[in-house]
Amino acid sequence: MERIAASQKVLVGYIRTLVMDVDDADDILQETNVVLWRRAGEYDPSMKFTTWACGVAKRQVLAWARDRGRDRHLFLDAALLDDLAERATAQADLGEARAAALRLCLAKLTDHQRQLIRQRYHPQGSVQRMAELSGRSTNALSVALNRIRRKLQECITHTMGSAGG
Repeated sequence: MERIAASQKVLVGYIRTLVMDVDDADDILQETNVVLWRRAGEYDPSMKFTTWACGVAKRQVLAWARDRGRDRHLFLDAALLDDLAERATAQADLGEARAAALRLCLAKLTDHQRQLIRQRYHPQGSVQRMAELSGRSTNALSVALNRIRRKLQECITHTMGSAGG
């Protein structure tokens, strides 16, 4: 269940590259989730879950296209679908690696820096509001946040480079 939930962004992105209508894509995603749940016992843990899930989604897209009948605006090629699945999986892997690097880099910040980042990216967080609450100028906070962001970016780049990503 956790793997299915974690793969939703990849799956919706993959399906929407193949099916232009958002409602159709959402329907196919739901069908894909049902099949993934039903066939969970068939998943081979030695392969990447997103690769397997994209394969299931590909079959659901093909079934949708078959059921829909010939549409002159619909072009689906099995090799293209395989290539898109591979690219979607690679993007998901990169995103997961970047998220892991970000977590590591956030842990390296001082408590004060982490608190500033947390406040800024809180749903109601804004530099203006933070300045009012802290008594600092918006300019001073913007400069501090930019320095922290730069530090995080450098750390992520270094971490990803060290990990071979």
